[in-house]
Amino acid sequence: MSGWTRRVNRVLGRTFGVQIVPGRTRSVRVTPDWFVRLVYFSDLLRRVRGVPGDVAECGVADGTSLAMLTSILRATDDLDGRRVWGFDAWEGLPPASEADLSHERSIAAAGMFGHTSVRRVGEELTAYGWTDAAAGDAITLVPGYFEDTLPSFDRPLAFLHVDADLYESYRCVLTNLWPHVQPGGVVAFDEYEETEKWPGAKKAVDEFLGSLPAAEASLREDARTGKWWVLKAGDTRDG
Repeated sequence: MSGWTRRVNRVLGRTFGVQIVPGRTRSVRVTPDWFVRLVYFSDLLRRVRGVPGDVAECGVADGTSLAMLTSILRATDDLDGRRVWGFDAWEGLPPASEADLSHERSIAAAGMFGHTSVRRVGEELTAYGWTDAAAGDAITLVPGYFEDTLPSFDRPLAFLHVDADLYESYRCVLTNLWPHVQPGGVVAFDEYEETEKWPGAKKAVDEFLGSLPAAEASLREDARTGKWWVLKAGDTRDG
């Protein structure tokens, strides 16, 4: 391990309890964006400490965010009583709708991210220091398109990360999983602010939140990342 990595680990250890370890197949790329995302996820997961329920991500792809989320939970001793769920088809995006193609700079296309796989998620977890046994004890990966896998999900959720790209996918995730999000829980949206590349994501979120009672969900922007997230009503530690 290089001297630079040891210095980074001292900062990560003091601030977040996270350490970089050598991976068998690929390594964690520590960039300024990586640090910003680490702080963002750490802040949101800190907010739901004490909120009962599991953690889920819809749209796992290569597992970058899933590995980070799970590693933060491990480092903060907040995995006890929780399970992390990762939902993805790992077969590429389904066809885009008109809502997804409503901007001339949209990048939505059927088959995007078709290179991803459960195996690549495992490699990412390994790069974060997870053994196969430890990952199996903490994480469940659920292959399949959301319309096939989410209706049968029946676990309470404290935190949900939606990285679903497309209008119909966002609608499916929110329709099926919002009822399971516990009071004080957080739902974070990866593409909400990317209105040119993924216009369908914001449209789906706005429509869904508009269908709820105004007091049920509070939409907020993270100043560092520009990402948006929702707090479900009932958080007595609001602020």
